[in-house]
Formats: sequence, structure tokens, C-alpha cells
Amino acid sequence: MQSTAGESLAALAAVVFGEPGADEVARRLDGAAVFAPDLLAFELASVARKKLRRHPERAEEILRALWAALDPRRARSCCWPFGRD
Repeated sequence: MQSTAGESLAALAAVVFGEPGADEVARRLDGAAVFAPDLLAFELASVARKKLRRHPERAEEILRALWAALDPRRARSCCWPFGRD
């Protein structure tokens, strides 16, 4: 059975934001092709926005995960844009 784009995004978001079962999802996604990479950043930002509204106390954690997903090179460097590291 083929998954829908929404299911695929939900799976990727689970990995990005460290949801329960993310390790298993990551294994299933290993080697998967991204068919609309230009939309991926917008979709992940939308997921992050929803998470921020539901869990404002987790803002830094959510933003760090989004930042790392959008630009892993900068996420490992000193360039965290939201205050001191």
C-alpha cells in the first residue's frame, strides 16, 4: 500500500521533532525520495507552528529541531539564531 503525501509528511515530522516511534519511522524512510523538496520547509514550519501553539513551553526544543531539519550544517555550528546556545 502506498502512503499519501500527508502520511509521509507526518512520518518525517515525527522524525524531525522526536516524536515517539521516530526511530522506527526513520528506518522506514531511509532511502526514500522527496518529490517536492521546495515545499518541505513550508510544511515542516507549519507543523512547528502547530506544536508551538500547543506547547509554548517547548518553544526552544521545537525551534531547534526545525532549525536542524532546515539547515543541518548551520545547526551544528555557532549560528543558532534564537539567543545564546
